[in-house]
Amino acid sequence: MKTDTSRILYDRYFRLANRNIEIRLKNGTKVHGIIVGYFSSDADNAESPIHHWHVVDVKGQSCWDFCGLRFEQGALIKHCEIAAITFEEDNSTLFL
Repeated sequence: MKTDTSRILYDRYFRLANRNIEIRLKNGTKVHGIIVGYFSSDADNAESPIHHWHVVDVKGQSCWDFCGLRFEQGALIKHCEIAAITFEEDNSTLFL
């Protein structure tokens, strides 16, 4: 059975006190920020891997939609496009 690296990332990330990270994508792009959300492939399946991460700049840029609801700007990053994540708290890197 294939290792679910999204669950490994989830468990490690949400145990941190300092959640600032640098994500390196397979295409060489780097994204700095914090994870504010994620999307699983099937909401009804608790064992489903996470396929997208919602990452925003550490500054927490917020916007308001047309209904007056606040939302965080940022990027939706496909889990399969992540090459590595460096955690600022201990300067360790998780290679995916």
